[in-house]
Amino acid sequence: PVVFAFAHSGRNYPDHFLRRTQLDLLTLRSSEDAYVDQLFERQFCPTAQFVHALFPRAWLDANRHPQAIDPDMFHGQIHAAQQNSPQVRAGFGVIPKTVAHGRNIFSRRLDANEIEARLQNTHTPYHRALETALQAAQAKFGWALLVDCHSMPGVCALRPEQEKIDIVLGDRHESTCHLQISQDINQAFSQQGLVVAHNAPYAGGYSIIRHGQPQARVHAIQVEISRALYMDEVQVRKHDGFAGLQQRISKAMQMIGKITEPCRG
Repeated sequence: PVVFAFAHSGRNYPDHFLRRTQLDLLTLRSSEDAYVDQLFERQFCPTAQFVHALFPRAWLDANRHPQAIDPDMFHGQIHAAQQNSPQVRAGFGVIPKTVAHGRNIFSRRLDANEIEARLQNTHTPYHRALETALQAAQAKFGWALLVDCHSMPGVCALRPEQEKIDIVLGDRHESTCHLQISQDINQAFSQQGLVVAHNAPYAGGYSIIRHGQPQARVHAIQVEISRALYMDEVQVRKHDGFAGLQQRISKAMQMIGKITEPCRG
């Protein structure tokens, strides 16, 4: 019943986007959850389904509400409804204004007509693919589990006077996933020697809010992995820790694939 999703690991940068941005490719890539899709390889859980966003996060953030739009980024009339939020104000809306460390992607405003085009070409089909996969899982098994896979900056894994966090699981405080399933996933990672936190500092984003409906037997949880475990965050390159982490995640995936839905009262 498991669907693994990767909203932020896309690396296909459109040529016209690269021509228009004022940033170099390495700087753009700082916004990626780089290589997370390679940590969670299909062969480790062959019964699961996998949904990948091939487009980069700097082009469109599939883990944002489609109305999370910053009107100051555009000229012309914006027909779409807008949803203001701290993330949008910080430059991290569905069409991002900035990448990591607040660096602006463009030096000028974009045409408002781009909004609907980007949403229809990327955001809409990505979430349609997630819905299709979850529906197929539920039709076959009676229930479905979305595991939304991301990575977090290594600095976010630090806790004063406490052990470093390796993994953060987010279920919006038990609203998108049954607690027992969240605990089973926690155990799958912790048994591999990984330090797991729950709902802090990340409780989960748009994807699990949209698709997680435990009352309808569709559960969704967000997984954040510390980049310090497997990559050089400045050069956006894998380091020597990648293979070992991949092996540990492969064992966790096998355990996640065997999770059963708790009995419903």
